[in-house]
Amino acid sequence: MADARYLLAKREAQQLIAYYSIISPDEIELELIAVDRGVFPQEIDFRGADARLVTSKDRKSGVASINATIPEQGRKRFVLA
Repeated sequence: MADARYLLAKREAQQLIAYYSIISPDEIELELIAVDRGVFPQEIDFRGADARLVTSKDRKSGVASINATIPEQGRKRFVLA
């Protein structure tokens, strides 16, 4: 079962890479991809988590709240991804 989920995730990642014509990791604009996919990132001060995702009932859109107190930009990108 884990192998099937891994293969599905890998295939979906490859499709996104092709769709956005990404050639190297430094070309990945996570915020733009998130908005294009219906997820709107915002930075908020809160405790207990690095990020929270709230989706609409139909799961076609949502808000990704990223903890504004995270000092590292790479960590913020990781929690958004």
